[in-house]
Amino acid sequence: MGVTLILGFLLHFLIPAFVKLASDIFNPIQLQDSHTLIWTMTAWAFIPASLIMRGIAMLRVGQMIALQREQAYLRTQEEDVIPV
Repeated sequence: MGVTLILGFLLHFLIPAFVKLASDIFNPIQLQDSHTLIWTMTAWAFIPASLIMRGIAMLRVGQMIALQREQAYLRTQEEDVIPV
């Protein structure tokens, strides 16, 4: 859960470095080409944002599950108590 949040924040810095590395390795990729620039900017914007949203959603679901488990545990504790 926390990994997706960290990765979402770090990808803003890693995606441009990866594209530059890919353009050095693969000769046909030209960073000045408008098509490459559009796809790089799209990946730079949407991939980290989706990872951050996914991480937040997973944290919220985890909190909901923990709350439900705690409530179920308290209910079973109350049912096990025999009134005197």
